[in-house]
Amino acid sequence: MTLTAAVGHAQALDAREAGMQATHQALNGLGTVSPSLGIIIAPYRYDPQQVINGASSLLANIPVIGSACRPG
Repeated sequence: MTLTAAVGHAQALDAREAGMQATHQALNGLGTVSPSLGIIIAPYRYDPQQVINGASSLLANIPVIGSACRPG
């Protein structure tokens, strides 16, 4: 079994847009490989639910796990 991973990041002002941008980058990095899980780490300045909403809009029914991080 081969494990393939890709990373995306964003600096959008809007949390949902940031989730979409980062997910889009990660999906492009996978090429033709279909993801089976999304892992999302959102910075404290974004509403975590909105980041997930943005990512989920591109991931359809793929399971997502995540965390919101605070500095320090």
